[in-house]
Amino acid sequence: MSEACLKILLFTPAPEMRGGYLRCFSLGKHLARRGHFVTLACGSSETTNHVTRRIVDGVDLIRLPMQYSVPRIFLADLQRVLINCILPLAHDFDVVHSFVATIPSSAALVFTTKILRSIRALNCSIAVDWEDWWGRGGIWADYGRFYRIPGTFLEERTPFLADIATVVSDILKERALKMGIKREKIYNIPNGANIEFIKPQSKRVARERLGLPRDKVVLSHVGFTDLTAFKVLIEAFEKTADRHADTLLLIVGSLEADHLNVIKTARYSDNIIYAGRVPYTEIPLYLGASDILLLSMRNCIEEHARWPIRLGDYLAAGRPIVATAMAEVTNVIQDCNCGLVARPNDPEGFAEKILDLISRPQWCEELGRSARKAAETKYYWGTIATKLENAYADALHLSR
Repeated sequence: MSEACLKILLFTPAPEMRGGYLRCFSLGKHLARRGHFVTLACGSSETTNHVTRRIVDGVDLIRLPMQYSVPRIFLADLQRVLINCILPLAHDFDVVHSFVATIPSSAALVFTTKILRSIRALNCSIAVDWEDWWGRGGIWADYGRFYRIPGTFLEERTPFLADIATVVSDILKERALKMGIKREKIYNIPNGANIEFIKPQSKRVARERLGLPRDKVVLSHVGFTDLTAFKVLIEAFEKTADRHADTLLLIVGSLEADHLNVIKTARYSDNIIYAGRVPYTEIPLYLGASDILLLSMRNCIEEHARWPIRLGDYLAAGRPIVATAMAEVTNVIQDCNCGLVARPNDPEGFAEKILDLISRPQWCEELGRSARKAAETKYYWGTIATKLENAYADALHLSR
């Protein structure tokens, strides 16, 4: 237990068990283990206008209203804006940490806390987390001006209201510096690996449970990827299967109609198994059944700035990785010596990396062990939570 126990409020607009929630909850769980009192407010995993509350792994989890249709999703965020205007007053928090500040409900929490602190109704530090590149050619580029302009404004202005900014990658840190945020206020807090939940498993046992053949090389891609990167993935698999016929591609995660059409028209489509979206509790089984884990990504600034949650899952599974050479992903794979990276938009190169691993099974085992070691040390969520705890200590010093 830490010498100074803090009351910490974490907020993410992401729904429970999805996206940024996993980052928030993983950090919160380990902070709670260190003796801090952690409240995590997030979106509900199902459609609701109600607020529910329960304790999960020592975290006081508050699930806020959530809708999954347009325009109701924006009305639900308005509800969260109103709730976040009073949420900081629920407890005498020492730290209020808002994630995804480009979303109105997250920005509202920072703004409200700043006002309450200025009138001495609160005495806490304020932190903003930056996990994705949204404006200036990022995620908001796929949306209209109605969303892009205010979203970019909130993304770039909200951090200046906070005492510190936590970022998930060096690229986001550089962007924060160029915006004018002082270096000493920026903390690189990467995503991590859930080593208690995801562990190396027997391939034989995992494949028996999933009904997969024992004598095939199983390549797995977990999680959604955009259509461009998905086409590269399928083409790379086709080129792999041309030279190594006993290969299966296992795809886990929700796909859209265009993705499914790519599978239907692919050569070796009979060797592609689409599992669909599966409960997160079953992810370790699919990872454990795999020989090589694949991570195909689109060549764009938002992907270069990202530290994917599933990369931490891959490390924890103890399997070698072949990924598109995005900046942060490349840094992790090379630093951990746990796999190979291929140039973006290069299915031939991607296939060559896969085939290189297939031809060297002993090396695959060594890379898998290196992945697990990295998951248990540098990228263990507990290690990363310690870095965040130290950042909070600095924030408290700055705000008082």
